[in-house]
Amino acid sequence: MSLRLVGHAIPRLPIDGAGIRPDRWLALTAREVARQPLLIGNAWGEIGEVFHCEGDPADGRVELEGDLSGFGGLAGEMAAGELIVRGNVGSRLGVGMTGGTIRVHGSVAHWAGAEMRGGLLAIEGDAGRMLGAALPGSRLGLRGGAILLQGDAQSDAGLLMRRGLIAIGGSGGAFLGRSMIAGTIVANRASGPGLGAGMKRGSIVLAEGPDKPILPTFTRAGRFQLTFLGLLRRHLRDTGIGDWFPFSRSDDHAATTPSADMLRGDSVVKGQGEILLDVH
Repeated sequence: MSLRLVGHAIPRLPIDGAGIRPDRWLALTAREVARQPLLIGNAWGEIGEVFHCEGDPADGRVELEGDLSGFGGLAGEMAAGELIVRGNVGSRLGVGMTGGTIRVHGSVAHWAGAEMRGGLLAIEGDAGRMLGAALPGSRLGLRGGAILLQGDAQSDAGLLMRRGLIAIGGSGGAFLGRSMIAGTIVANRASGPGLGAGMKRGSIVLAEGPDKPILPTFTRAGRFQLTFLGLLRRHLRDTGIGDWFPFSRSDDHAATTPSADMLRGDSVVKGQGEILLDVH
């Protein structure tokens, strides 16, 4: 049986969730997990003051239930295991994680997956600003792994992204992929200005056209087949988390290689980034 933490007395105070990591609890019992320190507001408490703990963490799988919107930095730098959250989560979820899986059955606040280096972050709801972005003062955002968001993201998703994947089932928000260095962002649509502003390399793929004009510093390069998109679609479908993927197709069209119109830029930074539109 996996470890299960059910919130029973979550205070209305900021809580530092960085220590809640499945990879750190493998050798503990549920009772020992309940005694782990937890910073609540400006005072130290214990996990057991906030959660009822039951089960065994030895398999690396931890389930959290409750409204965790006041938790910041949950599972920061997580390296292995699986964390399942049933409820909303506060800012900086999974910051700097290097491995493992976080699944959220709810929405997340700002900076989710910032500076990830590996692993998988899957979110059923919406996300705040700076999804998979660089933290203030940093030169690199997402550096590996994948972020799969079923809902909408607010502004600056993928800021300074270096590699990896961000897939957004809804809207990517304003300034999607700003200053991308490499990597891939796929989204159903982009809302707001500044799509790809300052891109050096990397790809932004949209199922629908953006609702604002694309910057004039991007130029049309032709229409190209997107073999990787078909492979990615099939991979996500096989994992059981790809039903909402922006480019999911019926079985009648699954064997068809999609194509798209490509624009290159941003010429302001002599970039060779790719914005791909009108996918079919």
